[in-house]
Amino acid sequence: MLRSLHIVSLFGIYTYTIDLTDAQGKALKFITSPNGYGKTTLLNLIHAFYSQNWSLFLQTPFKSIVYTLDECVIEITRHQGKEEEENSDEEPDYDKYMEVTILSADGQTLIERFKHGLERKTKDMGKHEKASNSLQMYSNIQPCYFIHDNRLYKTNIPLLATEPDTEGKTAITVDAEDLAVKLTETRNGISQMTTDLEFTTPIGREEYQNATKEIADFKTLLVKYGLMEKDLITEYREDNALYLGALIKAFRIAKDEYGSFVRKLVLFENIIVRSELAYKRMEIHPRYGYRFIAENKEQTILCLDTLSSGEQHLVIMTYELLFKAPEESLMLLDEPELSFHFLWQSNFLNNLQDIRELRPRLQWIICTHSPQIFGRKWDLSVDLYELQQHKDSAE
Repeated sequence: MLRSLHIVSLFGIYTYTIDLTDAQGKALKFITSPNGYGKTTLLNLIHAFYSQNWSLFLQTPFKSIVYTLDECVIEITRHQGKEEEENSDEEPDYDKYMEVTILSADGQTLIERFKHGLERKTKDMGKHEKASNSLQMYSNIQPCYFIHDNRLYKTNIPLLATEPDTEGKTAITVDAEDLAVKLTETRNGISQMTTDLEFTTPIGREEYQNATKEIADFKTLLVKYGLMEKDLITEYREDNALYLGALIKAFRIAKDEYGSFVRKLVLFENIIVRSELAYKRMEIHPRYGYRFIAENKEQTILCLDTLSSGEQHLVIMTYELLFKAPEESLMLLDEPELSFHFLWQSNFLNNLQDIRELRPRLQWIICTHSPQIFGRKWDLSVDLYELQQHKDSAE
């Protein structure tokens, strides 16, 4: 987990020390401030660390930045090249470099120190590549998933993931197609489980009745979301007890394997339903992933791109937080309140808490202009303006 961030002289102006846990030490932090204090830049620098984007480090003005992780402390110091001209229009990036220091978790023991610049053919290139691989080992301990403020037009992918070509498609369409694939894979897996049965021992009547009650809700959801075409559970007959026993066993295995996915589908639908999209409802099925139906006489199937900006933001964020971010990820979310009505802003924290309950191993860093999205629970937030004012008054 990324526990804190310390940056010195961001843009030559700001110095921040940010605890990225809440008052109970949990992995949730909202960062707020007026415009221009570097909220999005901080998210970009965090993502740059996990993605090893050295160009961003070289392009962003700062003196040093310290990432405190559970496993180690990493300091990156930015150095200007000696040949850089003060008033030059073109910056000679090859003469800039980063000095990277890796310390033990308590910050007392030096693990490694090296320099890293833009790749070019030098005698030190192999050394830099080796050092970069060493740093990548630490940054890859926790996946990082960044949902940008331009999420309507740019798909957000986890680091080191391979995605199909999505050029020219909006994010809401890409996510619907992604869900269709996941639903189809799940349907096929469940179909195989309930077809390739293992016949071991017959099941008794009472055990069968109890078992059908146990899996009833799961089975209903499978049918609702098109993951099972018909109800395979039938009335108990002793001459069919061997088959029914095998079928119950298959459903229990399917519930263990796919139960988490189905619970995500339920929460996804619940968040959209309680947001009360204007005169439209969402449907989920393997044929199309998700789609929206107008509540008119014709039950018009709506083009996803015709949803309002706020509706698209809601669907995209909810879907990607539930389905696309890898487990144990560091979640970076920039301005989730974009295009949201005040009521949707007020409901954001409740929706987020529901997602956190379903995905408790995610860490969250969220930048916002709107205190409404965290219910004005100031213990969950840090204000960059206040940090800078404290620094200025101390000087």
